[in-house]
Amino acid sequence: MTNNTLLTQWYTHHLQALMIGLGDLLRKPFASLMTLMVIGVAMALPSGLYILLSNLQDINQHWNNKPSLSLYLVKGAPDYQITAMLTDLKRNKNIASVKYVSPKEGLETFKQVTQFKDVLADLNQNPLPGVIVVTPVRSQQSPTRLQKLLSQLQQYPQVKIGQLDMAWVKRLYFIITIGERITYSLALLFGIGVVLIIGNTIRLTIQRHHEEMRILKLVGATDAFIRRPMLYRGVLYGFFGGIVAWVLVALMLWWLKSPAQSLAQSYNHNLVLSGLTFFSGLAILFSTAGLGLLGAWLAGHRQLRALDS
Repeated sequence: MTNNTLLTQWYTHHLQALMIGLGDLLRKPFASLMTLMVIGVAMALPSGLYILLSNLQDINQHWNNKPSLSLYLVKGAPDYQITAMLTDLKRNKNIASVKYVSPKEGLETFKQVTQFKDVLADLNQNPLPGVIVVTPVRSQQSPTRLQKLLSQLQQYPQVKIGQLDMAWVKRLYFIITIGERITYSLALLFGIGVVLIIGNTIRLTIQRHHEEMRILKLVGATDAFIRRPMLYRGVLYGFFGGIVAWVLVALMLWWLKSPAQSLAQSYNHNLVLSGLTFFSGLAILFSTAGLGLLGAWLAGHRQLRALDS
């Protein structure tokens, strides 16, 4: 038997198994639709929370609420020392950006935002020091690492004092952390639920074809041949359930779009909720298809062991 013949048989067997699995879904459309809806809802909840959490992080970046460290320099520090310090900070792998605000720039900004323009104009000397605003990289934005980074930066001789508003940093960090852990926990729980739902559905299907499988086993059919249609059923349940989840998440974001924009406009900001990207949608489809494959394999493995006993 040539390689081409073997390849043709392989394609034929898999195509037959796929058509059998698809036919099983179409044979009982109402029951299949209910199963797909349950799978879709189970996957839509963690997926929707993940998208909302991503939007929360994007809003944080859009409103420039990244935690930053303010380093107030020693008054009268030479320019060459400040330049050397800025160069050294920009080389630090834990720092995303560095901005220097000179005493002159600070005074001009202070005049614009306060009511003491005339008083400040009468001063003989600029009382404000130079300030370096340091924005750390994302991996260093936890409260503990921010405090550690601040302690390190305060060791520069040009720095008189370093400041970090830890209150809102801690609140935002723990809100996002709680959201991430809730999302991952729900994804795990609902993922297990999808495996059990598809596994139970495949088990009920197998019970209806129990005698057919026994006959196939008696005439010499391999376990792989018998198991293949079950696996395709599981993949199809997961794939179409993922499509349902994709649609549900899109509808949820569309429903939240208007009130979210109204809330943002009340703070004089424009906001556009980002939905599922194409690759995120594919990730849902492939993950649900994989869960369906796992559930079908577990159900099929148990039934095949029962046939051998």
